[in-house]
This record gives sequence, C-alpha cells and structure tokens, in this order.
Amino acid sequence: MSTVTTAACVQRQPELLGQTVVVIGGSTGIGLETARRARAEGADLILTARDPDRLHRVGLELGAGITAFDATDFVRLGRFFGELPKPVDHVLVTGPGPYYAPLAEFDFKAARRDLEAHILLPLQVARVAASKVRPGGALLFMGGTGGRRTAPGFALISALTAALPAMTKNLALAPVRVNLIAAGDDFRVIQFTPPGSGCSVIFGKNVTASTPGSAQGLYLIVSDIEGARNELLGRGVEITEVFHDDAGVYAGTDQPYLFGRRRVSGRDPEHRSYRSFASFSDPDGNGWLLQEITTRLPGRIDPASTSFASASDLARLVRRVYGGGTGWDGAAEMNDHDAIIPRRPREADRTIK
Repeated sequence: MSTVTTAACVQRQPELLGQTVVVIGGSTGIGLETARRARAEGADLILTARDPDRLHRVGLELGAGITAFDATDFVRLGRFFGELPKPVDHVLVTGPGPYYAPLAEFDFKAARRDLEAHILLPLQVARVAASKVRPGGALLFMGGTGGRRTAPGFALISALTAALPAMTKNLALAPVRVNLIAAGDDFRVIQFTPPGSGCSVIFGKNVTASTPGSAQGLYLIVSDIEGARNELLGRGVEITEVFHDDAGVYAGTDQPYLFGRRRVSGRDPEHRSYRSFASFSDPDGNGWLLQEITTRLPGRIDPASTSFASASDLARLVRRVYGGGTGWDGAAEMNDHDAIIPRRPREADRTIK
C-alpha cells in the first residue's frame, strides 16, 4: 500500500492566455499596472477612462481596445457593456482617490461623487456586466485602507471602507465571482469569495500577526477532486496526487490531515464523500487541502427554510438535542432539519433552564 509523498507540477503557461480583461479606469495607477500585468499574462484588453488622450497612449502601448467615457455616467456605462461584441472573462473596477474633509469643511457634492465612484459604480457594474462575464470569470473591485483608522476628516471614507467588504460578499451570492482588493502602504487585503458562497478567504499584508507559512490544514471543499486538481496543475501549482485515508489508521509519517498521518494513493475506493483529498502549499508555505464532498452529512440547517418563532422554540430544540438518547433524535423529531450539536457532559445539560 503506497503513500503520497510527492507533488506534481507542469510548465507554467500564461495565466490569462485567450482571456479578455476589461479595466474601468485603466489609463493610470492601479488600473494601468493591472492592465500591463494582464497583458504580460496573455490577456486581450479593453480599457476605459475619462481622459481620451492618456487612454489613447495607453491603448497604443498595450495594444488594447479603448473607450473614453466617465464611468459614473451609468447610462453610458450600460451602453458600453451592452455593445461589447463578445463575452469577457474579468472586469476590474478602479476609481478616484477617496474624499477626505473635516466636518466643518465637508462638501456634500464631492461626497456624493465619491459615493457614486466607490459604492454605486461597483453596484452598477455588477448589474450590467454580470451577464457579459464567462463562467469562471470575475468582477474585481478596488477598496482602500485609509478609513480603518480614526482621524479628522475620515467620516465618509470610514463608512465606505466598512461598506465595500459587506457589499462584495453579498454580490458574490450571484453566479459570477466577485472579489475585493483593499490596497494601502502597510496593509493590503484580497477578499476572495467563491461564486454562490457565503464565506470568503482573505489574503493580504498585515491582516494577521501569524508568521507566513504557519497556517496549516486549511480546507477547500470541492465537488470534483480530480477536476479541481487538474485546474490547479494547469495554473502551475504544485499539488499532490489525490489520496484517501487508511481505513482508520491514524499513525504514520505523512503530513497530518483530517484522518491522521497516513495517506493512501488514489481516490477513496468507495467514492465516499469527505474521503478523497489533495494538498498543496501557497507561496508563503501555508498548507491547503482540497476535500471532495459530493453529499453532505445530515446536520446542515438551511437558513432559507428554517426559522424559529421565538427564543423558547430554539431553547426547546436545544433541550431535545442535548437530552435525547443519541444527541440527534430530538432535532429530527422537531422538523426535517437535523441539527448537529456535539454532546456535552451531563453537567452542561443541567445549565439549560
């Protein structure tokens, strides 16, 4: 019986070869540098900006398609996406720098323009561009970090800084992937939210005090382990072969994971959910595992169809779960949704009045 100890890799290909990237605000700053990097990775570019002369020069430099207009003219924005000749793969939305002003000098017209550029513009792009993005593509919004600290003149930018992550997370419930980058001198964060997911993965600089590479055993759930592994291989990621556990044998010398330190090569022979894995490390050395789940175990309460009329109803459910013979019967008896709540010592049961 063999174990998995090596990682496979393939020669790296340009990551965006054959893809089309749209950059709103692509003639300067982060938008321009992103466009240059995307072009270097093989992407076809479509750039927009307000300044037609500067946009023209950038278009010549990068061999990009260009359209000059003010992106906060939402009628014109809708027409731009409506006139795209074919679907695109990624849309990056950048904007002007944030508006700072002490309350006594606050210009509400400038504040409205800032609100349009940093909140309403991403919302408009999500509405008019989502149908133009191919499956697997993404909308990418730019945020900032200045509003994370308290200072005179930060009232508006603090509100926008707090609003953007929440807005992005909710927009990501749509079929298209929506991500947020918050850039700053000593702080940078990418909030990555898979399509349809209620959870995000955050990467960044100075977002944690942990040493880079110290996070191990981070799980990414997939429905097709081989397909996900092949996609990572195609992007140049070194990843192990697919492996499964050794039927309850937890001792061993392999890198630890959910089922111990014994990795057996190949998918789970019975193709059981939760039992097939592949692992890789990110550039910082943090350890990630793909875990294949095709059928979830009982115990997930669907928030769309489960509700409690009162606190007493919820308390009654908890009493049944804790007081039942197996720990699960009470929840199944209450309705069709199983509530998996671990059993605790009997002393804890007595604290529920």
